[in-house]
Amino acid sequence: MKLNEAKVALEDYLIKEMGLEKDNVESEIKEDILFVSSNLSTKFFDDNFLNMYEFRENGVLVIKFILDKLPMNLSNMKLVNEYNSNVTLFKCFINEDKGYLFFNHVYISVKDQDDLIETVKFLLQAFISEYSLKFLKPLADLTTDK
Repeated sequence: MKLNEAKVALEDYLIKEMGLEKDNVESEIKEDILFVSSNLSTKFFDDNFLNMYEFRENGVLVIKFILDKLPMNLSNMKLVNEYNSNVTLFKCFINEDKGYLFFNHVYISVKDQDDLIETVKFLLQAFISEYSLKFLKPLADLTTDK
């Protein structure tokens, strides 16, 4: 799929279907990679989170959800490990550089626009599913923007 087609599909989904403001969706094609990002909110935790997509024409889609900062300490790392042991769709980690809480998924076989949007919908729903929230919410509750 062409990157411009993917850009239009993702922007349409985020703006028209998810109801995000156009100003809240950023996208650019750089070095043969489409980057799309937006801020999302959910009733399940108090902060917005950054929602990032990287897409390549070969069908590789990387989805990242980034929450606020979380100190890297033993108790928080235990929660990260518990999340990773129980929720296999996403890899959770604390970014060493700035301390943000990341959730990452790499999907490697997007075929067309419909597949792209269905994959994004599925992964977003999986991220905030009842099961995932059992392990996500304790982490999200500890994050801070400082």
